[in-house]
Amino acid sequence: MTKPQIEIYDLENVYDEQISPLMQKIINICRENKMPMLCSFAFINNEERGLGTCDTILNGFEGREIQRFAHALKTIRNRPEMIAFSIMTGVSKDD
Repeated sequence: MTKPQIEIYDLENVYDEQISPLMQKIINICRENKMPMLCSFAFINNEERGLGTCDTILNGFEGREIQRFAHALKTIRNRPEMIAFSIMTGVSKDD
């Protein structure tokens, strides 16, 4: 089974010139009204940089924290909810 080819694109200028100014307005409105929000844009995907995203979350307003937003952001950023690891001394009981 072959892995599907991921499209290579670079839309950083579209984000910078068109989306970012709108996002600043949206962020300001949400802050003024203490409205939680979550937004993510994938603006680039290339061999050199990989996937580039711009993620915005406003979720720290007292009494208005949306747990689903926090979980979604961890998923979007590919960060696990829980990490487990073991520390080995390098010495076995047979030594």
